[in-house]
Amino acid sequence: MTRAALSKLSNPNIRKIHEYLSSTKLPQMINITKCILAIVASAALATAASTAADDEMITIGAGNTVGIYYASSSAIAKIFNTKRDDTHKWVVTVASEGSKENINNVLEGVHDFGFAQANSLYKASRGITPWEGNPHKNLRAVLRLYTEQLTIVAAQDANIYTLSDLKGKRINIGAPGSSSQEGGRRLIESAGLSLEDVTIVEEPQSRSSDLLAERKIDAYFFMVGHPSMAVRDAGFAERSVRLIPLEQSMIEEAAAESPDIRASSISMEYYPEIDNAEAVPTIGVPSIFFTHEDMSEETVYQIVKEVMSNLDLFRRQQPVLAGLTAKHMSDVSVVPLHPGAIRYFKETGGLK
Repeated sequence: MTRAALSKLSNPNIRKIHEYLSSTKLPQMINITKCILAIVASAALATAASTAADDEMITIGAGNTVGIYYASSSAIAKIFNTKRDDTHKWVVTVASEGSKENINNVLEGVHDFGFAQANSLYKASRGITPWEGNPHKNLRAVLRLYTEQLTIVAAQDANIYTLSDLKGKRINIGAPGSSSQEGGRRLIESAGLSLEDVTIVEEPQSRSSDLLAERKIDAYFFMVGHPSMAVRDAGFAERSVRLIPLEQSMIEEAAAESPDIRASSISMEYYPEIDNAEAVPTIGVPSIFFTHEDMSEETVYQIVKEVMSNLDLFRRQQPVLAGLTAKHMSDVSVVPLHPGAIRYFKETGGLK
């Protein structure tokens, strides 16, 4: 079905699909597989929407299809959609390049909800680059989830032990437009290097382990919750890897940037196949499930209620979700909680 044909349909869910397709820059999608997946997913959404014309489709902007944002979004959808007959709403997970794209898509109404790093929401809400001079005070938190940690994976044969050793090396910093790319550039500069001192690779983070194994890069930066299957995969590859620590001065500099960036460490008990003797010092930032202030209070309340009422099931969907508690998930300071989330947590004693 063409975009022109979709635009003529009256069903609001079909119109939402049309708006999403219209916003997608398909000519720039050079990965053929990604194009095929987008077409198949769009066709599936259109078919499903036509069979339930009265049900409201709720979209969540997540990360790449092998990432934890996507898995977390799918876990929310799995739980919420079991009540579709009662709520007449259904949740759909949509792949993206991550925090920055998810924030912009929620602000523009392309998606209803999204996942983002807390520091990205902080910047967007206060008009800090890449939202320079344009503060978005209308972003609202729904749930705080796991902590993402800056993880620097390097090939052992590349002789990288500190960030200054990146000079002359090939570094994947993530796809254009991703929050990891912006952070990666700043990290290189904070190590006293210029961008000309390294060879920058701009591939999706989901490709990083393969690129390292194929000797197309020497290291990559990754903001991810642990344990991470991607990092485990890198450890099992024929080309041995190590995790690179951050120096204390860099940790302090990053922590001063946002109230939600804090000193952290990566436990190596998750990765016995990687040859780091001790926990790796780094920085961590919470991941936030968020929406727009105009999102229906009842919709947010229903989603929070279903997730929290089935918290044991939700935590079992991904290892990084295992330690979540109601107190932790309601504790957000970077942007205000949505009234629907406040309502649920007050009803259950989670907020005063």
